[in-house]
Amino acid sequence: TPSNSSAASDVYKRQPYRSKPRFAAVDGGSISEPLLGGGALFIARAIAIGPDGGISSRRLRVKASRFRSSAFLDFVRSILEYEAAMDVLDRLRPGDYLLMDGSLLATLYRIFTRIARIASGRSRLNIGEIEADMLGLKLLPLIAELLENANSKSVRILYVSKDFSFRILKEHILLRELDKLYDCESNPSPLCVYVRENMNTYPAKRRELLLSTLPRLGVHRSIGEALLNTTYRDQAFVDDIASHTPGFTSPLVAGLLHTFVRRVFSSYGIRGVVDIIASMLEVYFGEKLDDDLLGRVTKAVHSLPAVNIVYLKARAGDPPIMIEYPYWDEYFVTRDTRYLREPGVLDEEAVGFVAGEYKSMAYYNTWLIRAHTLVKIRRDHVRSYIRFLENSLAQEGVELPLSRRTIIRSVQA
Repeated sequence: TPSNSSAASDVYKRQPYRSKPRFAAVDGGSISEPLLGGGALFIARAIAIGPDGGISSRRLRVKASRFRSSAFLDFVRSILEYEAAMDVLDRLRPGDYLLMDGSLLATLYRIFTRIARIASGRSRLNIGEIEADMLGLKLLPLIAELLENANSKSVRILYVSKDFSFRILKEHILLRELDKLYDCESNPSPLCVYVRENMNTYPAKRRELLLSTLPRLGVHRSIGEALLNTTYRDQAFVDDIASHTPGFTSPLVAGLLHTFVRRVFSSYGIRGVVDIIASMLEVYFGEKLDDDLLGRVTKAVHSLPAVNIVYLKARAGDPPIMIEYPYWDEYFVTRDTRYLREPGVLDEEAVGFVAGEYKSMAYYNTWLIRAHTLVKIRRDHVRSYIRFLENSLAQEGVELPLSRRTIIRSVQA
């Protein structure tokens, strides 16, 4: 199989070194309940576990809205998570770790894709999505500020996720393999055109070009099939490389690899993109957007670091988890290629810390599991929030227009 080739296996390392620094952990939870007329009740909260193991920060937002938007709810939750992270960062010392649940790269890609769609006029004209676009703009400076403040304090931020759908390492390794096998540097064949176009693009484009060359790949056909199989993702790919051996992959350094987003920023420039977005959102909001926000967005785009991606297989029988952390030697928006680098002592210490706390896939990190358990929104929480809102609105003579389906489900839960 392609994943058992030497070009793939050389990125997989021995079991990492373990260390025991102090920590903090942040996670968020969210839920929505439909309202009559197409609206929704959005509930989001975040929690930070401090270095003493206690709750260091809580954040909550409840909003009754005239629209329904999963992106809006996701951004609300993320904003609360970063606010809670900023709170707990003040309690950390140099050498400590701040653990964030989820993926940094996925969050950045989502925001940048939405920004590019607005600037290019391809954004969906939906009231909920427009509101979500605005929240995405507000989230971007928060991310940059947290990363910069943590770096200035020598606190290391690790994003840890057991649920991810990336193919970014798989595509990189297999494209690199085809590049070598077919000497694509000087080969103008359709296969090599595909390889060169996608070597530094994620996700890969023009798969129909690869499909047309598949019959001519011969003994290397399995590589092409693995690239075309979008359900064969990094988690399974790393499992194949590892061959049931605990360890971790070399850090993959990635930045802004999305072709469409890069094209938009190249056409208008960073400040130009921000100005276009501002003018378009002003039409909807009916007033000029805050100059301070626009300035912070522009600064954030310039200052965000590139991202290290490492996959850790902590136990032989368990699938790998994903760890991300900033790579301050390069910037996100200017790193338009991806590459594997040799891990250093700091990489091994970071991965080793996560490995040392790993128990199983169900309990992949003690502190993040604790944060998740405390922040998870259960049905009885929803009923409490609804009762509070109903009582508060009743004093003003206003009724919360819950749909019949929601009312029935809440009673039965």
